[in-house]
Amino acid sequence: MVFLGIDTSTKFLCAVLARQGKVIAVCRKEREKAHAQLLPDEIGRLLKRARIRINDIRFLGVDIGPGSFTGIRIGIALVKGLGLALGVKIAGVPSLDILAWGLKNKTSGLICPVIDAKRGQVYAALYENRSGNPVRITGYYLGKLGGFLKKIARYKKDIVFTGDGAGLYEQDLKRLITRKFTLAKADFWFPNAQALAQACLNRCQAGKAERADFVSALYLYPDTCTVQSKKKRVKA
Repeated sequence: MVFLGIDTSTKFLCAVLARQGKVIAVCRKEREKAHAQLLPDEIGRLLKRARIRINDIRFLGVDIGPGSFTGIRIGIALVKGLGLALGVKIAGVPSLDILAWGLKNKTSGLICPVIDAKRGQVYAALYENRSGNPVRITGYYLGKLGGFLKKIARYKKDIVFTGDGAGLYEQDLKRLITRKFTLAKADFWFPNAQALAQACLNRCQAGKAERADFVSALYLYPDTCTVQSKKKRVKA
């Protein structure tokens, strides 16, 4: 089975090809132009480098956010178009999940991705590493960092923080957290190709891939701190 995954949620354009669960080609570059201008050509080069025809793709994946609103829309639109054209299902995976998958081999404890949401707020969630797979144990959160840290204070295992928000608010973490924690290296603060592939393939294996018309962006609204989409509303 050939898989193509795309992430346009940050300043980095990330694309990955995998065959039978093994990554065979990746693209990750810092944006110089709009993702919409770069994405089609980069996918074409990726396919050519891996000697894969576009019709060989049997499964697609995409980062559905939160993150860059415009970037996320571009990535989802392209993947949905491919999904409809190829007649294949899509795994839409949240950015926070992908960041957690990026650290799955780095800790046996808790993983806390924190993304800068601007205006002094962060997107965050807490994950527990279970048998090598990150499992989310809190809701998706949007708000002040201190508010989220209060929510997770009852979890006593060591925590590894990651994400650009964790880097931005490193001094606040040191001030607000009294127990041991680790800040991941900056290389892990943005979704990477390997983590994108693993998160999407895991979702596919769990039977959670969807038809193109059911895939939509994940938005977090500060007035209710809930996750909203076109089809469901889930409290964080």
